[in-house]
Amino acid sequence: MAIRSVVQSIVRPVGIKVVHSFISGKEAASPLNLVNSGPCQFWFDGQDSATLSLNGNKVIQWDDKSGFDRHVSNAVDAQRPTYDPATGRLTFTNVANTYLNLLDFDAPLAQPNTFYILYSITLPQVGPRYILAGGRNNNEFNALYYNGTVFTAITVPILLTAISNANDNIHTLEVNGANSNYWINGILEANGNLGVQTHDGLTFGNWPDGGFGLNAEIMEIFGYNCLLTETERTKLNAYLTKKWGL
Repeated sequence: MAIRSVVQSIVRPVGIKVVHSFISGKEAASPLNLVNSGPCQFWFDGQDSATLSLNGNKVIQWDDKSGFDRHVSNAVDAQRPTYDPATGRLTFTNVANTYLNLLDFDAPLAQPNTFYILYSITLPQVGPRYILAGGRNNNEFNALYYNGTVFTAITVPILLTAISNANDNIHTLEVNGANSNYWINGILEANGNLGVQTHDGLTFGNWPDGGFGLNAEIMEIFGYNCLLTETERTKLNAYLTKKWGL
C-alpha cells in the first residue's frame, strides 16, 4: 500500500485535532545528545504529545524529532493506532491491522545500525507479529514477536531471544552482519548473523503490506546509523528507564 507522510502539507478537515508543531527535542538528556558515535537518524517520543496529529484518539502522523523529518503516518483511519496522552502510549492491534509507516528514506541506511524500541505486548498471538520493519515488503531488518513465545530480530538469518513477557521492555538491536546483537533491558539475549541488508523506510506495529499486526503498546523508538559504545547504550537505557519509570 503506497502510503507516505500524508499530513505534512494537507488542509485538515473540521474535527481533526492537530497537535503537530512540536517543541524542540533538545532535552537535557535525549537520544540527540547522549551519543557521540553518530547522529540520531529517527526519534519517535510518545511522551511528546505535540508530535502527534490525531483524528479523535487515532494517530494520523507521528513526527520524527531527530531533525531528519522521517515522519510515519497512515492515511486509512480504520487502521490507525490509538494514542493516550495521559500515558504516552500508542496502541496497535492485530484485529484492526494497525500500523504507521514511511515507505522510503532519502537514502537507505547501510549497516551497522542500532535501534531502540520501548514497547510492551498487550496480547500474544500465533505467528510472526511485527513491531518494527522497513518501508516495503523486502528483506530489510525486522523486529517481531514470534508465536507468543519469543522476541525476535530477523533479516534473512534470525536471532531469537530467550525471554518473553508483557512488561515494558527496552529492546536494543545492533544490526552488524555476522556480529549482530540483541539486548533487552541492557542484558545481551542473542547474538549472531543478521545478513547484509540495508534499512530503508519504517513500519511500526505491522509488516509493510499489513496482515501481521502486533497487539502492543509503543512508547518510544529511535535509531542510529552506527554502532554505539557500551557507555552510550548504558546512558540510553538509563534515559528510558528514568523517563518512563521502568
